[in-house]
Amino acid sequence: MSGLKCLGRQLSRYSAIGVLNTLVGGALIYLAHNAFGLGVIVSNVIGYGAGLTLSYFGNKYWTFGDTTRSAVAPMIFAALVAVAFSSNLGITFGLIAAGLSFNIAQFFGIVTYSAIVFLGMKFLLFSERKN
Repeated sequence: MSGLKCLGRQLSRYSAIGVLNTLVGGALIYLAHNAFGLGVIVSNVIGYGAGLTLSYFGNKYWTFGDTTRSAVAPMIFAALVAVAFSSNLGITFGLIAAGLSFNIAQFFGIVTYSAIVFLGMKFLLFSERKN
């Protein structure tokens, strides 16, 4: 598979996993809070925890085809997400301070977050599929 075609396939799979983990995580947040009466923080920990777990394994196996085992990889993923989230906040607050509206600033924050996680997974965390 050509490099550009492989990249396109990875980006589309990464996006699909992103939509799925958002739906699953969001559903769990609402279910935990509304059906089980759990607090906002606990509900969010459950939802985001499930979403990040789905993101890690879905992207590992489906997006990047990585089958290696590593006890360190989930910790690297957590650090990657922390860096991406911090960058998201920095970009968003920086653009708001520069006079952009929240919606536009947040859009650029989300793009930054998504790009950092994708590139980190592709080049730092998971090996490339060879097909």
